[in-house]
Amino acid sequence: MSKKLFWKSFAVSPIIKFISFVLAFLFLFTSGFGLYKAFTMPPEVEKYVPKLNYTHRGRFDYTVYMKPNILYESTELGPGKVYFLELTENMAFTFAYDFVSDQPPSSLTEEYQITATLTSPGIWQKQFVLVPETIAEGGAFEVPFSVPISQFRELLQTVEEETKVPAGLYKLTLSANVHSVAETEYGVIDETFRVPLEMDLEGGLIKVGDNLEKVRAGDLGEMEVAPVVNLGLYKLAGGTAFALSSIFLIYLLWMYLASRTWRPTIEEQVQMLQRKYADLIVEVKTLPPPTGRQTVVHLDSLDNLVKVAEEIYKPVLHKSEDGEHLFCVIDSLGTVRYEYLARD
Repeated sequence: MSKKLFWKSFAVSPIIKFISFVLAFLFLFTSGFGLYKAFTMPPEVEKYVPKLNYTHRGRFDYTVYMKPNILYESTELGPGKVYFLELTENMAFTFAYDFVSDQPPSSLTEEYQITATLTSPGIWQKQFVLVPETIAEGGAFEVPFSVPISQFRELLQTVEEETKVPAGLYKLTLSANVHSVAETEYGVIDETFRVPLEMDLEGGLIKVGDNLEKVRAGDLGEMEVAPVVNLGLYKLAGGTAFALSSIFLIYLLWMYLASRTWRPTIEEQVQMLQRKYADLIVEVKTLPPPTGRQTVVHLDSLDNLVKVAEEIYKPVLHKSEDGEHLFCVIDSLGTVRYEYLARD
């Protein structure tokens, strides 16, 4: 039933023909392109294979030394506290670095430096070297250093006095830069690893950032030739899809040529018209014959009869008998009768 319905819809609807052919050509093009790619694909491809994995890891830790005050019992505070700028004398830091690889390098050298950058955002900045360039070996080291907050506080006061421009927010950024050079079986690792730590100096408080640790991973590898997996399956699938698409297109062409000579029967035409004008057509068993005072107007199509019905706001009466279908519209005064007769 669905196949017959599709055939009728395809035969009478230009839109369905157009959509069907567009889909058929789209499937044919897609499957043809897939078939072309499958048969032109090389049997082997080069791909990158990691051979050595390594990781840089750096972490800050610190202790804040305060002036004697009534707020804290101890003058030493650890991370995660509230620090008052006026009460802070010094901040003692340590920076720990570790280079780890799944295969030990034949040689490994690190060169590191730690700086502090004091900034008035968008206005000025000044950099200080806290730890000068230093060479280390072995892949791991820990270096202590201090951040002289009291000196920075005095510097900020001097800048504000000289410029007469008070700033509500200052930023102090610590930066540990580690340049590592490692010689391995698969090549040389030559990278610079930077670990920043930001602090806000605002409203008389020191706010230290939470990101005390940073980790970065990397690898060394080689290009290797490997066979393409399931290449035969790709070719089979592409060929099958192309064949089915071709058959579908040929079938549509046959349907198109056949539909050019096909004409629906009267019953099929009436059914289509009834579906089209279902809101206006009323099925009746009998129709009164025309009276002598009625003028009968014969129309050449149901479409024209429906136009008349819509203009005078009357239903279309339909009577079926012996293969004939009579459609009728009678005006409000009963003086004009519009008819359309469908028969073989």
